[in-house]
Amino acid sequence: LIYPYSLITSRHDYGFSGCHFWPWNKIFKKEERGGIVASALSVFAFLGFLGACTAQFGWMTMLQSYWIPYMIFVAWLDLVTMLQHTDSNVVFFRGDSWNYLRGALSTVDRTYRHLIDPLNLGFGRVLDHLHHNISDGHVVHHIFFTQIPHYKLIDATEAIKPLLGKHYRFDPTPIPQAWAKTMAECWFVDEEGGAVKYKGKKEYEEWEREQRFVEAKSAAGSLA
Repeated sequence: LIYPYSLITSRHDYGFSGCHFWPWNKIFKKEERGGIVASALSVFAFLGFLGACTAQFGWMTMLQSYWIPYMIFVAWLDLVTMLQHTDSNVVFFRGDSWNYLRGALSTVDRTYRHLIDPLNLGFGRVLDHLHHNISDGHVVHHIFFTQIPHYKLIDATEAIKPLLGKHYRFDPTPIPQAWAKTMAECWFVDEEGGAVKYKGKKEYEEWEREQRFVEAKSAAGSLA
């Protein structure tokens, strides 16, 4: 449920709304407004269709045939999204340290081919293809956003690698290990600093102990 919530929530933390259904949102260009209206109307129409199907066939049928597959899809989408943007080597920029290119490069390319091709025989690339190469062409997607179609992401990635040099990130770690590594090493970033990296569970526990000590010291001082 977090994924659709993030698409409709109106937030203004960075000077614009996060809602993907509002045509006048600053994240969209003027010429894109018509497409946003059409997209929003199609989503609402499909929700009506789902309601009609529920009335016709019952909620249990819809749960088994639509909502469970939908939740599996969203869980997979969340996994892919997290692993593209969350890694101990990715730098988090804020304030004057941020610029468009730095922000765009704060991601990592990965391949999912190991999940069905552990011996690396070559056929595993079909899984990346089914992702529209958003997993192994994510860096270039960040840089050019909607300017490059998904079927050209790999060509563009190969072309831009020599230009980016050490600033291009690719992690060949198999996805289960990458997920476990991310869950262990990426718990938080420091609240201060223009360019910071993720810190892990151990650092978080140390931070918690420091916070409890400060709170206890403050409480003792107030009692005195």
